[in-house]
Amino acid sequence: MNDTEIRDLIALARRSELTEEDWFELLERRRNIVKEHLRDMTLKPIEDVRFFHDYFGGQSIRTRGPLNEFIPRFGPPRFTQETRALFPDDSNWAGVSTIEHHRTSESAAHEKTGGYSIAPETHRFWGLTRNNEWIGIQVHVEMTYEPYKRHDRFEQVARPKELKINEYPIKELCCFVKKPPRSLWLRLGEAMKQWAEHRKALYQTARHWTEQFAAENQIIAAAFPE
Repeated sequence: MNDTEIRDLIALARRSELTEEDWFELLERRRNIVKEHLRDMTLKPIEDVRFFHDYFGGQSIRTRGPLNEFIPRFGPPRFTQETRALFPDDSNWAGVSTIEHHRTSESAAHEKTGGYSIAPETHRFWGLTRNNEWIGIQVHVEMTYEPYKRHDRFEQVARPKELKINEYPIKELCCFVKKPPRSLWLRLGEAMKQWAEHRKALYQTARHWTEQFAAENQIIAAAFPE
């Protein structure tokens, strides 16, 4: 961060309140720093993000697939369920996606006959790809009751059926996922911290073995000179 950027941040910090435009500016600044390291980070594919839940806990497309339909925006898909990106933290799946519930005539009719049915859901969440692209992901999930293998009963199970992935300008993306820019800004900071801790652990491991190998070299060289 150069002197000009530091002065700008100090000026923002002295305000009584930050506007939404201020937060978008801060988010883009942080993104410009993170983008230099996206290819060095360990990023998961879309299909492994735990963005919804059923009776058995947080689930992903991989654990509850396969999909019935993948819909590209136009032409050959630029993004697929295998696209890797930085996503919201899914260690707590409840905060990953924005959920919309849909009431269908079929589910209502099914319930009237005494059957088990749950209104389907549409989940939306964001990602920042290795190529520094903001993407919005939308997955249509159907909730059903299925026999539980270990017990003689039915349990709630979520099944992803349809996936849409599009690139968005940042303001449109925040509207799409219904998240404020501050939440994305915080997540980028968390991701950099996690990456730094991972790199530190790798360095400490490499240093440990380097020192051990050096000691072994000295012992062997002293015992068996060339």
